[in-house]
Amino acid sequence: MKLTVFAATGGIGGQIVEQAIAAGHDVTAVVRNPKKLSGRARDLRVVTADLAIPEVATLESTVAGADAVLSGLGARSMAEVGVAAQGTRAIVHAMQATGVRRIVVISAAPVSTTSTTIFASQTGKVNVLKGSTNEENNRSSAGVG
Repeated sequence: MKLTVFAATGGIGGQIVEQAIAAGHDVTAVVRNPKKLSGRARDLRVVTADLAIPEVATLESTVAGADAVLSGLGARSMAEVGVAAQGTRAIVHAMQATGVRRIVVISAAPVSTTSTTIFASQTGKVNVLKGSTNEENNRSSAGVG
């Protein structure tokens, strides 16, 4: 499969990239800093992009022709709060413009720009007290709600 992975140098994105390469997929890694890919870069197509200030043309050319898009985008600090929602929205728009229909978004951080409370209980059940911006993006991109 031809996969495009956003936030490919983060903890989640790095795992996605490693597993995709090991499974024999054709991987495009989207990163802010290509130097963080180290030795993995030889097995990838690398695209430099900052989803805090997304460039439409770059995102469209990056996702065009992909069988699926995977995103591990998430804030690493309070200064980056909102980047997951903003970046996911930009990715979905690029996908719509190029006809790419599959996306998997994985994040270890809350992705809302509003006051959303997400927590996991000791049983592992995830509780969401208010809807998240990312949830709204996923519904709208799927034509739901």
